[in-house]
Amino acid sequence: MKLYINQCLSVGAQPTFSLTQMGSFQFSTCTHEEQQKIADFLTAVDTKIQQLKRKHDLMQQYKKGVMQQLFSQQVRFKDDDGRDYPDWEEKRLGDVASFFSGGTPTSTNPSFYVGDIPFIKSGEINSDKTAQCISAEALQLSSAKLVNKVICYLHFMGQLAERLRFQRLMGL
Repeated sequence: MKLYINQCLSVGAQPTFSLTQMGSFQFSTCTHEEQQKIADFLTAVDTKIQQLKRKHDLMQQYKKGVMQQLFSQQVRFKDDDGRDYPDWEEKRLGDVASFFSGGTPTSTNPSFYVGDIPFIKSGEINSDKTAQCISAEALQLSSAKLVNKVICYLHFMGQLAERLRFQRLMGL
């Protein structure tokens, strides 16, 4: 219909589409009974989608509860022979992880952003890929860091860091 209207519009300062032109529009239609069957089917699909969304929400809540029980060690698994796993050990994060900070190559040098080294930006924290790549020169002449594997990526900047400190003081 949109194509038909665009073809029929009069040319001028205020394009018009007349009621006569509207009445002349031809389209395919089915019987009222078939229309009802189509509507019933689409309603059933919408109902199923809503049920699946509700099930998804309930599974998310279940997962959250199970994770709380697992990480508080209220629930423990057994090994393949039915024996308990050893008690969990407390470790310093610095003993099992590496920490570093990096930076962004200057944006005033366009050649820095023509390369094949993936560059993760803070806005891509929740993404599984990056849209930006930098050159070897950009890596060498900036505080950007090359990492082989990222397990956890945290971005602290300005007010965000202050807000996180505040939440920590509030016990969150």
